[in-house]
Parts: sequence; C-alpha cells; structure tokens
Amino acid sequence: MSPFEHARALAEFLRTRPDLLRYLTRFTGDPDLAEDLVQETWMRMRERPPTDGAGLRGWLFRVATNMARDHARQEHRR
Repeated sequence: MSPFEHARALAEFLRTRPDLLRYLTRFTGDPDLAEDLVQETWMRMRERPPTDGAGLRGWLFRVATNMARDHARQEHRR
C-alpha cells in the first residue's frame, strides 16, 4: 500500500469507524467486544488491504461481520 493509499484508507476507516462500532455493538450485544472487533478490522486492513479501494466501507463491514460470526462460533464451541 503506497503512502497515499494508506492515508486514503485511514481517512475512510476513521469516517466509517463510528458506524462500524454501532453496528458491531448491536450485532454482538457487547460494546467491549465490538471495540475489539473494530480494532482487529483495522489491523486486517493494514495487513491485507482490499484490492479495490473504492469499496473500502463495504469491505470493512464485511470483514467485521465475518470476525463477529467467527467469534460467536468459537464461543458456542466452548
């Protein structure tokens, strides 16, 4: 990711973060878990960014939703 792309991705993440946090809080019912998932979503974006930067908001929600589902599955197995 070039410095310009990184800056653009960061700006989009910061714009999306409040909506993502609200969504995950409703999805999980746990504000602390929602915050952890938002942070993990940011880390995933930094490690493996989407190939199409135009759809970043949707990508962020998709990744966060998948992580929340994975967490719920793991909790269910315990």
